[in-house]
Amino acid sequence: MFWNLNVGNIVTGVVFYDETNRFTETSWAVFLWGISLLFLGVWFTNHAAALKSMLTHPHPKYGLVLEAHEERISILSAQAPL
Repeated sequence: MFWNLNVGNIVTGVVFYDETNRFTETSWAVFLWGISLLFLGVWFTNHAAALKSMLTHPHPKYGLVLEAHEERISILSAQAPL
């Protein structure tokens, strides 16, 4: 949902202000790189939130596996707080 809103705003701004007429190859590359970076950032945020959720609500079948990785996940969570 979050990335839809952001990408929609970016694309709408580019189309509304007709900036694509002035885009060079470099501009297109940077534009697409920026959108890709947005997707990557949202994915990392969602992935970290899912890992954190698994720690607070362990799965009945895989609970022991999650406990084994709890220290690693807490280190990652401390480096990138949500």
